[in-house]
Amino acid sequence: MCGGRGKRLGMGEKPLVRIEGRYLIDYVLDELWFCEVYGVTTAFTPKTENYLESQGVRCLRTSGKGYIEDYVEAILKLGLFEPILIVSADLIILERDLILNVAEFYFKIDKPALKVVNTNGEPFGINIIDGMFYDCVQDEEQYVVDDNKVININTPEDLMRALCLIRMKKREGGWWKDLGRSLG
Repeated sequence: MCGGRGKRLGMGEKPLVRIEGRYLIDYVLDELWFCEVYGVTTAFTPKTENYLESQGVRCLRTSGKGYIEDYVEAILKLGLFEPILIVSADLIILERDLILNVAEFYFKIDKPALKVVNTNGEPFGINIIDGMFYDCVQDEEQYVVDDNKVININTPEDLMRALCLIRMKKREGGWWKDLGRSLG
């Protein structure tokens, strides 16, 4: 999901905001390596759409009415009537394979929906829903993640917090060092 206006951050198209030399959307795309990805864009994010298409990501432009309205529109246009992973483009994910672990967890539960939340129950913008029941309220399980493992970038303060945590991870080395991608 990469079609919002990004008003709170105030830096243009949020998926194309740079942090440590990379676009926000690239941090999310790295975690979706095991998925068939569609960028859901709107008239508010034409540069994001162009960038994604240049990276080989198929895009679907929706009306821009809102997060839920846009993903429902995408489900209907694409005919996705199966479990669907929905991920916001403005996340910094600091836990290796978090989204893969979320997907594996989903297939072990007996509820049609899953929402990733922080320890206070606030959503991060990672969800799995059953596209067959897109128009129904779906009973959902919660997958709890520590606040320092996922950062939803909405404000300049969120961006600074993410920058600090990324730099700490880079100093620690480990899997960030072994990605084979430039993080800075």
